[in-house]
Amino acid sequence: MKTVKTFTNLAEAGFATSLLEAAGIPALLAGEQSFLYNVGAANQGMRLQVDDSDHERAMRVLEEGLDALPPPPSAEPTAEV
Repeated sequence: MKTVKTFTNLAEAGFATSLLEAAGIPALLAGEQSFLYNVGAANQGMRLQVDDSDHERAMRVLEEGLDALPPPPSAEPTAEV
């Protein structure tokens, strides 16, 4: 696992995790329990982690935001043959 980004805000960390998962990249938020329950851990933050093989793509998704996601499936009905 590689850390893609570190957060000190739980809402931002949750959004970034959801963004990666929407792009099909499994993500793990490490350290959020320590962050929430241990004031001393606040300096360490929450680490957003992905598999090594997804690291480069995850970085791109976080940099580009929603524009990096694939377009939703077409809602147009398909003709039956």
